[in-house]
Amino acid sequence: MTSAGQSPRESRTLNQVVGLPSPTFSYGGGRGGAEAAPARRITPGINLRRVLRVGSWNVLSLSDDHRLPLLSGELSRVRVDIVGLSETRRPGSGETSSGGYTYYWSGMNNGHRVRGVAIGISSKLQPSVVEVTPVDERIMRVRMKHTLGFMSLVAVYAPTEMRKTEEKEMFYAKLDSVLDQCPPRDTLNCLG
Repeated sequence: MTSAGQSPRESRTLNQVVGLPSPTFSYGGGRGGAEAAPARRITPGINLRRVLRVGSWNVLSLSDDHRLPLLSGELSRVRVDIVGLSETRRPGSGETSSGGYTYYWSGMNNGHRVRGVAIGISSKLQPSVVEVTPVDERIMRVRMKHTLGFMSLVAVYAPTEMRKTEEKEMFYAKLDSVLDQCPPRDTLNCLG
């Protein structure tokens, strides 16, 4: 219901802000007895009832560590929680933290700085990371715990149309294999 001089829209906003009061229990019949609030259940992992911003970005190069603070600043400015990065050009695989984000990457094992993928996760979500699986310079997977189970994030950097057909077929066969290894009950996000 709306009161005089109040639009229906303002009324909905007020109801959303105020909400229902939390119940309290009284012992002693209201005569000064002890009062207790219900216990809150603490669930480990990401709360999927809150907004989670996920994106992907071809960064062209993260081969030097001095670029990570710039990337972290931009991600926090646009409030992204999880990001899949492609063309990172970092050799090998590993983990590093910078500016409120933890980055897991997978690149070439021979030391060359070409291709490469990474997944950046906000430091507030980083404790939810359960497993990190670098596959090759084009595919990697991170598994995270959330309130309803698990989430598998797969970062990909697919070959372009100009590449040989054999290379593209190998990539998609490997991607199918990685996706098949994800547990069937996981929430699957493919980034790239």
